Amino acid sequence: MSRLLNGLLFLTVCSCYKIVIFAPEISNSQVGWNKRFAETLAKAGHDVTVILLQSMEDAEKDVQFSKDVKGSICTGVR
Repeated sequence: MSRLLNGLLFLTVCSCYKIVIFAPEISNSQVGWNKRFAETLAKAGHDVTVILLQSMEDAEKDVQFSKDVKGSICTGVR
């Protein structure tokens, strides 16, 4: 019985997910909201990757993600 209880306890402690967030890079406020969302998930133990969909080449990079969140930029078709 104690093995079953220990097994169930181990499963509840070791649950984390790999999460991908596709975020349009329209404005810094939109990217900032996705940044807070991704960092909250990363602090909870999830493996988070953010893919920013960039539609303009000259968009400013004011929002920086923490080291816990992986990031990639995908530029749009010209």
